[in-house]
Amino acid sequence: VIFIFLIRRYRMNRFAEIKYGKVHDIVETLQDMEWIHTIFSPLSVFIDVTNVNDTEGHPVQLGCIYENGVFKPPIVIKEYTLDDHKKIALERKTNLVNQKIEEGFYSEALGERKFFGSSKEDQENMEDMISLHESGTEVDLYVTAKPNKDADELARETITVTIEQLKAVWEDFKTHRVQCRKRGTEIDRAIRNSKFVQEVYQFLNWEK
Repeated sequence: VIFIFLIRRYRMNRFAEIKYGKVHDIVETLQDMEWIHTIFSPLSVFIDVTNVNDTEGHPVQLGCIYENGVFKPPIVIKEYTLDDHKKIALERKTNLVNQKIEEGFYSEALGERKFFGSSKEDQENMEDMISLHESGTEVDLYVTAKPNKDADELARETITVTIEQLKAVWEDFKTHRVQCRKRGTEIDRAIRNSKFVQEVYQFLNWEK
């Protein structure tokens, strides 16, 4: 007598529990969805994800985002290294230097101490006037005696200056720009030499 055993290959079903738009748990079982509902709370939301992939072609896993009937890969929270933090701090340093350059500067080129705007627009205007006008030509220039930090805009006045005077003001701006960049270099060096994440951002301080 020959006994023949027929081995049935069972399919493992996968059911994903959805909470707050994410895959909170995955149950792998030979049972069906009806069995799932007898084991877990009736309020639990389960979806059959057997042979279901996310939008990148990977099997649905814990943390997948479930939205409009589609599973998206989990959001991976990157662990930042010391070098990552340095890179971020150096980018902020560059923005800080540009901000300081464009905040304005003092000049006594006109005989008394006055504050001049140095936004990119201000810089372009001064450069254009110097390059387009001949010596001795008079041009209008915006200045203010003191920067009004409480106001949305600087309280400016218009004065008439010669190109020679404007060139002297422009030289003071270039000195201001060099000083800002020099301070930026100091901050840059300190950030790059940092040994700990805790100290990296402490160097983003314009005042020494």
